[in-house]
Amino acid sequence: MRLLPVALSLLSIILISSFAWGLACEKSVEKYLDSGESYSYLNVTAGSGQSYLLFSINGGYSMLAECGSEPKFLESYDEIEAVLGSYAKTYQKPADIVPGEEWQKRMGGLLDKFSASRAKEAECKRYVGIDMFPCNDRQSCIKSCYTPMCNELKQSNECDKDPKACGFIDSIVSFANNLTILDKGTAQLRSLVSGIAKIGGTEPLDAGIEACENMLESADLINGNALMQENGYYFCPRVAYDGASVQAIKDELVVLRNKFALMITPGTTAKNVASETQRRLELIDNLDRCASNIEYAKKALGEMSGSKHPAVNYSEVTAPVGMMNNIAGELQSLCASRKFPEAGGAMNRFLEEEGRAKSALANVSAEYDATKELYQTVLGEISTLPPDVNISKFTESMKMVDREIALVKNASDLGVLKGVILQNQKEAEELAKPKQNPLDQVWVPLGIAIAVTLLLYVLMRKTKRRGL
Repeated sequence: MRLLPVALSLLSIILISSFAWGLACEKSVEKYLDSGESYSYLNVTAGSGQSYLLFSINGGYSMLAECGSEPKFLESYDEIEAVLGSYAKTYQKPADIVPGEEWQKRMGGLLDKFSASRAKEAECKRYVGIDMFPCNDRQSCIKSCYTPMCNELKQSNECDKDPKACGFIDSIVSFANNLTILDKGTAQLRSLVSGIAKIGGTEPLDAGIEACENMLESADLINGNALMQENGYYFCPRVAYDGASVQAIKDELVVLRNKFALMITPGTTAKNVASETQRRLELIDNLDRCASNIEYAKKALGEMSGSKHPAVNYSEVTAPVGMMNNIAGELQSLCASRKFPEAGGAMNRFLEEEGRAKSALANVSAEYDATKELYQTVLGEISTLPPDVNISKFTESMKMVDREIALVKNASDLGVLKGVILQNQKEAEELAKPKQNPLDQVWVPLGIAIAVTLLLYVLMRKTKRRGL
């Protein structure tokens, strides 16, 4: 009896784990969806018993995920084809795909809703006369425009005399032709729905999908027609078409078409899935790289602007930092436009400018610090000059240098100020040397002269004695 609770606990754990894995597998595709994209999925089981989800994004099979504790998207064509081929042969039969009466009733109901939404068309058809007479080109529509209101506008435009004045008639032609598209599309879809059990391939489904697209387009064109526009002829009321019903029919046909394509040509479906998977994986990689690069650029600019060293405002630094700002904005724009190669080039240029900015900041900071240190050294030397030296000239000059150091914005001007400091140092050093006694400047040369004279005298006397 004790085994039963244990077994139930294990079963609960297994069921919970399976549910969690299934949910994780289903949600795994969301990372790869673009803005506004929707998805559905088909449970696929391969011959090995492994479970997969075949995701349909915006109506087309796009990615195949292997479900488990860690969902994995299959990337290679061979892997995808093996799974889809096995599924198509082992588990899918035409009877499993073709919908039944319930589906037919639901599609028929959608068509009925769309047809009911077309009621306002009749009013406009009466106004322009095409409820009584055929209209498909200028000549036939000129004839059908027999009602008093229509005839009045027709006469004022004189389309029969001047083709350039055919705007009103051309609007009727467009209205009539788009009504024909809606009529034919509705009939085509009703025929497809009623005979759905007999289809054996994708061709009639492709035709039905195209019919839905044409109907949606024609509905938009009718309401955009000048006959319905206040800034046009404003001749007819707008029609509140139930486009949602047509879109719902199209979505159903796309799902059905994809299932047939998977059963009939699994290799082609696998090729499309592999291609789309690769595209979406690369897209995410590129978006992640863009996000990382944008974050790096923001951080780099923040570090430069956050520097407290005065040299950060020098032109040697602000010039490359300005380029970094411009490139960072360009990088964001290129990433938003998904121009990834160009974004990569922009990031390379950003790194080059960052290198220039950092190098310039290091060099200018070192020069600035050395100049400030020299300033303090010379200021100290000046303060030790003998009391009899007038240092006011030096102190005024050094005050000026101190003020200018705080104002200069480039290394060249800083070099000029350094030159002034060095000149002050040289002059101070000269004044610091011991001064000679003025009398020494007279007596020493005089003593030397006397000594030389005496030496010459001695030499002359010796010469005379030898001569005697």
